[in-house]
Amino acid sequence: MAKPLSTCRLFRGIDPERILLLLEEADVRSRTYAKGDVIAPQGARYTQMLLLTEGLISAETTDSYHNTLHVERIAAPAIIAPSSLFAENDRLPAGLTARTPVTILSLSRESFVSLLQQERELLINFMEILSSTNTFLSEQVVYRTYKTMKGKFANYLLRLMEEQQTNDLHNELTQREMAEIFGVTRPALARAIGEMADEGSIYVQGKHITVLFPEKLKQYAKN
Repeated sequence: MAKPLSTCRLFRGIDPERILLLLEEADVRSRTYAKGDVIAPQGARYTQMLLLTEGLISAETTDSYHNTLHVERIAAPAIIAPSSLFAENDRLPAGLTARTPVTILSLSRESFVSLLQQERELLINFMEILSSTNTFLSEQVVYRTYKTMKGKFANYLLRLMEEQQTNDLHNELTQREMAEIFGVTRPALARAIGEMADEGSIYVQGKHITVLFPEKLKQYAKN
């Protein structure tokens, strides 16, 4: 079941009826994609504001050796590639692929600017999203500065604890996706996670991770 648009960060604090009115005035168009469909290839021009209203997509890049690297997973409802919308180079740095059946709303940059001018909360939310995008890219650099595998993973878990405000964490990323963000191999990451579980600092069951000793993670994160 699709989440209401009011739960999207872009529309935070805006009345649901007001959201629908704004989108109707902007001449928004809807398009659906099947699982596995390429929504936009890497390097495509990003001339429309895309809003993911249902489903899950992944952003992936291909290096010079034709290896596919995971960049980000985006779950509905969310704005897609916000930092590319008004960039001087408006080409997508990563390709977009549907991981489930997907529904996307699109509107022109001009229409989106008009919405930002009409609704102050929308403008503020969009600016916050752009700031968060830069933070995400900075975190990828930070993860790669940690010398040890356990330090990288511990830092990641500490960030999740701060975001989710609990020691019982839900991790959306697969080991392969985390390994790509950390700049390591998946087997090496799997070994580090297994060692941390064996020593009792964490308990892992699928996408659920319980941090048993936060102080131990803080020690790892220093390395």
